[in-house]
Amino acid sequence: MKTESSMKYVLIYSLGMTLCCLLVTACGTTEKATGGDTGFGDYSVEYKKSPQAERLAIPPDLSSSRVEDAVVAPERSAASYSEYEKETPGQPFGILPAQEDIEVIRDGDKRWLVVQAAPGQLWPKLREFWLDFGFLLTIEDPQIGIMETDWKENRADIPDDIIRGFLKSVLDTAYSAPTRDSFRLRIEKSDKPDHTEVFVSHRGVLQKVSGESIVWETRPAEPELEAEILRRLIVYLGTEDQKARARLARTNQRNMRAKMIKDREGNSLIDYQRGYPRAWRIVGLVLDRVGFTVEDRDRSRGIYYVRYSDPLADIKSSEQGILSGLIFWGSDEKPSSDQYQVNLAGDEASTQIIVLDEDGERDNSKTAQRILSLIYDQIK
Repeated sequence: MKTESSMKYVLIYSLGMTLCCLLVTACGTTEKATGGDTGFGDYSVEYKKSPQAERLAIPPDLSSSRVEDAVVAPERSAASYSEYEKETPGQPFGILPAQEDIEVIRDGDKRWLVVQAAPGQLWPKLREFWLDFGFLLTIEDPQIGIMETDWKENRADIPDDIIRGFLKSVLDTAYSAPTRDSFRLRIEKSDKPDHTEVFVSHRGVLQKVSGESIVWETRPAEPELEAEILRRLIVYLGTEDQKARARLARTNQRNMRAKMIKDREGNSLIDYQRGYPRAWRIVGLVLDRVGFTVEDRDRSRGIYYVRYSDPLADIKSSEQGILSGLIFWGSDEKPSSDQYQVNLAGDEASTQIIVLDEDGERDNSKTAQRILSLIYDQIK
């Protein structure tokens, strides 16, 4: 009798667990299907949230509005972002109104936004966006207009099956995605008065097994993932999701517009058949994509001051495996940490791009040639 009862109990328990698995899997599948449809292809994002510290309590006799109004962002009319502090302080941040008419500019696979707000007014809202999205900021420099996020695991990259669905519900760390993503956001003052241009670039790494070790390798930037982040940002700033999707989905023809040529002295340069204003924006986005930190820029002189930044420096394997070489750079040609100057000169029809050393002299080193090749590969 006892044996029969025990068998019934085991049978009921097994059926119950099977039903739970099916229900959990169904819920997980629905969540991914509804939350990950970007409209730009299969680019679902489900980033694991970073722990957030509690907000500081405001004393009863001090309102939060008084605290926020005391923060001032300098306006920029100088050629270089580093000259912010030399100029007269500008207006307070203030409250950013809902942005219902954000313009999306597209050139090939590159997109950026034009927002009707001053840089100082937009900056705190962009910061809130990353924090609410679950990212922490590792770089946050309003003087040069750059924010960079930490590396985040995209849970949508984990295969969606019954086992994963069940274990995810009871133990979130049971499965781990083989990819990590980081994003860099950069702002510049637009040619339009009281408008700001917003650029978002993606950098990714991929986990691979090498013998008995697990290593990380860089993977190419994903323009459609950048578009998904831009879509979420547009919605966050106050535009309807349907309008955001429509603006980002517009396509344009991408023709061969760049050539690698030699000047009279035999030095390599890029002849880019884009007017200087458009070339300046695109080259800035390309530098973000291929792993260079823009430490400063001077648009009036056409110079980006850049330094190479190893994307794997902050990635640590849980198995303590060695870090692999970069995709863009071979083991024998990885650049030094010296500063370089990417110089643009042109008019409304075309722009020439060269690489200078830290002192502003023409650089013909192997690293300088590689920098020029990387830019060319992205814009040709």
